[in-house]
Amino acid sequence: MLSAVEDSAPLAGGTWIMRRRGDGPPPSLYVSLQQIPTLRNLELGASPRFGACVTHSSLASALSDADELAGLRDAAGRSANPAVRNMATIGGGLAADAFPSSDLVPALLALEAAVETAGGQSLPLEAFLERRGGREHLITAVLVPARPARSAHARLLLRAGGEYPVAIVSVVDGGRGRLRVAVGSVTSVAFRWLALEARVGADDSPSSVAAAAQELLPTLAPRDDVDAPAWYRAAVLPTLLERALTRLHDQPPA
Repeated sequence: MLSAVEDSAPLAGGTWIMRRRGDGPPPSLYVSLQQIPTLRNLELGASPRFGACVTHSSLASALSDADELAGLRDAAGRSANPAVRNMATIGGGLAADAFPSSDLVPALLALEAAVETAGGQSLPLEAFLERRGGREHLITAVLVPARPARSAHARLLLRAGGEYPVAIVSVVDGGRGRLRVAVGSVTSVAFRWLALEARVGADDSPSSVAAAAQELLPTLAPRDDVDAPAWYRAAVLPTLLERALTRLHDQPPA
């Protein structure tokens, strides 16, 4: 149907469509993906696979006992507000352009997730984020290559629940002294903080990582908007990292 109608677009949860603010005329046709059963599948094996139409609330509920995926569980279960979580989908959040404040994106980046598209192609999430915006990339599932030992997620709000965070940090214990760190909402696109990971090495104590992050802040290009100034988004990262790593270290190893 999408290929048969030139001016059409897929519709998953619909929460991003409701955020349209004069971005030109809407498509003449939306094609709902909700009645495709495979897009709502949740597989929680050694290599989890989440269908693109799984909602944030369904994901958080499915991961209630998966403590090693606590970071992803918190990202899904605390994003936005209950009404949005009940509608917003994994695939929709990843495909939405100009939305740097998604909690799921940094959580999945830290897990080294991959995106599966309708053509059967699988590509790393980082690569998908670079190419998104092209309508040829219809997401069918998100793949996590292997469950981590531990993970954690931290977000900073300026006022109260229901708003989008000004900074997000997801951390994953990759094993053998390898810490993975992903940052969201600070820059225009969520990213793996590879420079920080290399600087930290095996010393992933909260205070050491926070100190290393502080030294690397000048290398970032934070975004500036009405919600928070650029300098503030960057300045809170060391504290947010320390908070996330404290949660990580409080978890028993898987």
